[in-house]
Amino acid sequence: MKSNQSTLLKKVRILKTFYRAFSAASLTLTVVSWGIIWTSGNAAFAPLFWLKILTSAGIIFFLQDDMRKQFYYFQNLGFNRRQLWSWTIGFDIFLFLFGYFLILKFL
Repeated sequence: MKSNQSTLLKKVRILKTFYRAFSAASLTLTVVSWGIIWTSGNAAFAPLFWLKILTSAGIIFFLQDDMRKQFYYFQNLGFNRRQLWSWTIGFDIFLFLFGYFLILKFL
């Protein structure tokens, strides 16, 4: 049981390290989107959600080449590119939606 926990913690740390590469831009967009949703209401969600998806795709496109050598590091730790991007973009979208639902609860 303890080895499963340590393995899970290692994987989370590896994914966190990868997420740092684009977290500043992504989290800034998320927080700004939350602010717009807070002030504009529910009508702003759909355009902002698609903006989030498109900017995530843009981040992937631009970082693929810049992080080419770093992907070997993560591959040696057991993560391929698809896994890294899936987990981190999935977390980013989850964070965006979680904040959105919290805002809806308090509106």
